[in-house]
Amino acid sequence: MAILNAFTFTATSTEPLPWDATGTRERGTVEATIGNDTCRVEAVRYENGKIISWAFTGRYHTGTKAWPATVCLWGFEGMETVCYGRDHHSNRCHKTGISFA
Repeated sequence: MAILNAFTFTATSTEPLPWDATGTRERGTVEATIGNDTCRVEAVRYENGKIISWAFTGRYHTGTKAWPATVCLWGFEGMETVCYGRDHHSNRCHKTGISFA
């Protein structure tokens, strides 16, 4: 099950891309679900359909620090990634999950 529901994206404004003056992206909100909790979070949607939200927190199983987390729904392919902290692959750095910030 995906965290972000692309069909619920609601645009509130449009802005130019910082790296390309000819392109635009939409700012708005999207429904996000983690476990049994669902809420609307801020997000941006690009012309290719990719939706990114920075409204999450991630943790490792070995520590107590909370890291800012990003959830990205990769457009029309439907693949979703969650990124936070270091991308180490050792046993001591397993990511345990995310929560709402």
